[in-house]
Formats: sequence, structure tokens, C-alpha cells
Amino acid sequence: MKRILFYLLILITVSTLSGCKKETPISTELAGSWELMADINGQTGKPTNYPAGNGHVLKFTATNYEVYENFKLTRSGTYAVKRDTIYTYNQLGNKISYDGSEDYHTFYTIENNQLSFGYDVNDGGGVVYRRVK
Repeated sequence: MKRILFYLLILITVSTLSGCKKETPISTELAGSWELMADINGQTGKPTNYPAGNGHVLKFTATNYEVYENFKLTRSGTYAVKRDTIYTYNQLGNKISYDGSEDYHTFYTIENNQLSFGYDVNDGGGVVYRRVK
């Protein structure tokens, strides 16, 4: 079920982006603060929902990121975004890499002030954030 939702989200996002004449540069669309809204289990597809004000926040500038858990900074560094192939779907998506590492195959979409991360692996799970700033 989760896999189907992830694929559907990626398909909708790619379709939307390819149909737009005016795109927001991918280097700036992440800028701002995002609060954890849901964590999707990769095996079951079941979401764990989080209330507003939960203290789990991602902050992005044009080149840097910060991760807060329980209102405490736990990680920070640089990130880069590029268009790359989502092999599970054989289509292009927005891939994010942290601190110069290409080890993770994490892709994201932004729609209706929601930032969704998914992983290019079977049953990889995902997380959804809401824009707060």
C-alpha cells in the first residue's frame, strides 16, 4: 500500500513538473522551515501522524540544512539537489544529497506546502513535512 502511495506521489509530481512552463528553481524551493507531519512505514504503508508543534523540524537555506529533534539541533551541513532517475519508476525526480554524499537515494516532492521524502528502494518508507515558514 505504501509503495503504491509513494509511486503515485512521484508520478503526480513528475507529471505536474513536466507540464509547467514556469518552474521554481530546485535550489530554492526547499528554503524555509518544515515540521514533521507523518512518518510512513515502508512495510505496511501505515502512517504515524505527528501534531503541530512536535519539535521535529527541518530548516533549509539555499545551500545548508539543519535538523531539529525535540527542539534540539541534532545535525547540520550542506545539501545539493539535482534531477536524477528514480529507478523504481524509471523517471526523473528531485534527488537530495547531504554533506556531499551520494550514498542515499532520497527523492522529494513539494505540493500544497507539504514536503514529502521517499526512497528509491522497495518498501523504503517515507516522511511528510508541512511548511511552517
